[in-house]
Amino acid sequence: LDPPASMDAASDGSVSPAEGPKAPRPSPAKISWDEAVIAEHDKERGTRMKISEPDTPFLYYNAEGDEVYGLSGQGKQVDLAARWDELSSKLESAAETRPDERLGWVAEMEANEDRSRDFAAKRAAHYDEFARLKEWREARRALDEADEQDD
Repeated sequence: LDPPASMDAASDGSVSPAEGPKAPRPSPAKISWDEAVIAEHDKERGTRMKISEPDTPFLYYNAEGDEVYGLSGQGKQVDLAARWDELSSKLESAAETRPDERLGWVAEMEANEDRSRDFAAKRAAHYDEFARLKEWREARRALDEADEQDD
């Protein structure tokens, strides 16, 4: 079968008897700049709010002098032991002010541990049950074989 006349055109742009010569392709679009908008944008440049970002909050370590510096990393030395004492005192005071919440959390953890232990015991009993059933079947099979030999 011959293809329809509309599909007869060759890919190299040659003329097909059914279509005639191909129309020339339009030239690609050219870029045009809106100079007025660009000039207005240049006037506003620098008038917008500047975003200032804080220093990264970590400690800097100077290995040569074995020194630890604060957040800015410039000059101010930090006493880590003092900070640790401050943190531990804050944690202790928080624990003392809310003992009920702490005890509730501890009780919940203990309940979870109890449930885990119960589950482990039930699982062990379950698998032990299968072992006992297997032993019973083997004993039953041995009895059946002994009965057959007696007959």
